Parts: sequence; structure tokens; C-alpha cells
Amino acid sequence: IVAKIWDTGNVKEADAVANQQYTRPPQSIDIRIDSKAITPPVVKILSPNASSTQDTDEVAVSAEVSSPSGEEILDVTVTVKGRRYTMLAPDPLKADSKGQLTRKVLLDPGDNTIEVVARTAVSQGTDSLQVFRSLPANSLPVLHVLAIGVSKYSNTRMNLKFAAKDAIDFAEAMKRQAKTRRFEDIRVSVLTDSEATRPGVERALETLPKQVSEKDMAVVFLAGHGITTADNDYFLATHDADLDSPLSTCLNWTTLSQIAKRTRCQIVFFVDTCRSGGALGGQKVIFDPYRTLTGRDLRTSLFAASRATDPAFEDRGNGFFTRALLDILAEPRSKWDTNEDSVLSVRELAQGLEVHVRRLSEDKQIPTSGIDGVGSDIPLFGLPLP
Repeated sequence: IVAKIWDTGNVKEADAVANQQYTRPPQSIDIRIDSKAITPPVVKILSPNASSTQDTDEVAVSAEVSSPSGEEILDVTVTVKGRRYTMLAPDPLKADSKGQLTRKVLLDPGDNTIEVVARTAVSQGTDSLQVFRSLPANSLPVLHVLAIGVSKYSNTRMNLKFAAKDAIDFAEAMKRQAKTRRFEDIRVSVLTDSEATRPGVERALETLPKQVSEKDMAVVFLAGHGITTADNDYFLATHDADLDSPLSTCLNWTTLSQIAKRTRCQIVFFVDTCRSGGALGGQKVIFDPYRTLTGRDLRTSLFAASRATDPAFEDRGNGFFTRALLDILAEPRSKWDTNEDSVLSVRELAQGLEVHVRRLSEDKQIPTSGIDGVGSDIPLFGLPLP
């Protein structure tokens, strides 16, 4: 440029001439991403086994990690219940090698999700599984189930299609609660058709308070005809029912209220009958049978198939209410499990039943529930493992 200044006598002109004569060739920049470099590490948990039961608070987690991309694995961690442990020493794992790492972690009682994460500078890979930390047998409640369903009546004009099957299907669903590990034991009693006379049902109900302890849970399922009298009293029509004399031949809701008061543990009623909302008490009822059942000093909840003046329908092998209940309990990752703890609470189950029954019945049947006597977050049933 100095030489050109002497030649031209002008700085700008000299700069322009120099640029024309000495222009550098254009340089290309490769901005493509090496897809191999961002391939995440591969992680495989070797132990413990998925869905296994662990008898101690501490378990050794072993995992194999590798880096297909050739990137160095800088960090491997294992997380359980929000607790994070480092599995990898400060030195990076060499590229293209497999490392088997082990770290002892603490487990909480019940279900525990173990997640192992391996990271490179540009990506990460994960693997996870669930194990169950067992509890001493005497720390888990016993589930007591009494399922009653009447399809065949002594008055055959009252016969139903699926009420007895509803009770049997519900009992089987309760037996499957064993797989959720929420209960130490599950004890089921089923009365159907000719077994479910008024004296037979009353005897079964009478034994319930004698069988439970305070930490247990009792469930009573009722399916059949429901009757609401002119005085707004609600009755369950047992096998030997005479609709002209419900007071002397049918099961009065007052009997169930008395059983609930004498039962020392949490108790849940499912009532799949017409007018089962009558068990909740109507607006015109001075004596509210539901209030006597679920006073705030009682751990009692009730789920009814319909409102007090409405019918309940059955189709496709079950009553709509029972079908909805069975579907919800069988779903591993239920959308009604809003806090994702794999357990359905009172309120979560009530919300699920309302939506599902209305969908099955095309809004012809609206279930009701009473949860005033219990905390809405009290856990009821475990969901099956995925």
C-alpha cells in the first residue's frame, strides 16, 4: 500500500488498487454437525432387577455405560427419590470403551425409581427401573372386601343381567391389589343371588367390625336394585325382597351406617344400584343417611352409581358404574393419578368415575360420591405396575 501511495499520491486510491491486486480467495466454513458426535451414551442397568423386592434400605446399583460417538463420558450419576449419587471417578471414561460402575444407594419404603444418567460434553443417555423396598409385614394394612350382587331374585320379575357378575368382577379386581403391594393381605367374601338374602347380608356385615384393626381398610360393594321410599329412605333389595314391604324385607341404609360406626378402620362403600344417590341423602331429607354414615369423626367414603332419583344402567357385561371402576383400577398409568404416586386417592377416584360413567352412558347416568367424612387425599387403591 505504501508503494501505491507513492505512485498515486492518494491514500484511498492506493488502498483500492492494492485490494484489487491482492484479493484473497474466498474461504468456506463447514457448519455441518457431526451426527456421530452427538450420539448419546448407552446406559444399561445390570442390577438390581426391574420390579424386584429389596429387603434392606441399601442396594448396590450396577450399570454398564459406553459411548458409541467416541466422546468421553465425563459424568455418570444415579438418582433415587431425588437423591443423586456420583458413579464415575473424576477421570473420564476413555472413548470407545465400556465401563461397569457400581454405587450403593438408599431406598425409601415402597416403590423406588432408580435412574442412571451418563453425560458427554454434548449429549446424555439414561436407563431407569423400579424396585420395591419391602416393609415388615405388620406395618401394612389388610384389605377386607365384602362384595354383594343380586341378579336373580325370588321374585323373578325383578331379575337383572349383571349385578351378580359385577360383584364377582369387583372381588377379582380387589384380589389383584396384591400386585400393588399396598396391603399385607387381601381377604375377600362374595355373596350373590340366593346367598344374598337380607339375613345373609346382615350376618356378613356384622362380622366385618370384628375382623379389622385400625390400620386396615374395609370395602363394601353392593349391586342390585335400589329402592327409595316416599319418605326418602334408601334400601338395597336383597334376594328375598318384597317391594311392597321394603322395611321388613330389604336392607335399610341405617344398617350400613351402624356398621360403619362400629368399624374401626377406613371403610369405603361402592353402590351400583338404581337411585343409589339416595344413600347420600336428598335435599328434602331431614334425616340425612349419608351424614350419619360419613360424619367427620369417621373415615368413611361412598361412591354411588347414580343420583337419588335416577336409574343406573347395565350393558356389555357389567353395570356402567362397575365397568368404569374396573377400567380405572386396571390402568397402570391412570390419568386420574394426578400426583403420579401410583395410588388413587378418594378425590382422584371420584373424578375418574364421574367422567368415565358419563362417557359410557352417553350422559344418561351421573354417578355421585360423598367424601365429606374423609380427607380427599386419603389413598385408596394402588395401580398395577406398567
